[in-house]
Amino acid sequence: MKRCFIFIAQLLVISVTALLQAQAPSLQKQLSLGGSQNDFAFDIHQTPDSGYIVSGQTATGGYGDDDFWIAKLNKNLTIK
Repeated sequence: MKRCFIFIAQLLVISVTALLQAQAPSLQKQLSLGGSQNDFAFDIHQTPDSGYIVSGQTATGGYGDDDFWIAKLNKNLTIK
């Protein structure tokens, strides 16, 4: 029983050490879409051409209180 406890304790120490040494992935690309009010992106999907399609909501301009938007981006994050 004592050996089992020591093994579990060692495994726990190794696991915690590995988690503490893990790093968050680095930022690959960044883009800002929207205006000066409450603008949100709700969904993003990569397209077959290595670009992206993004949908969201904006309170900046438009008609009424909130409007929805869809943007198609190429792989360099340029709006198509």
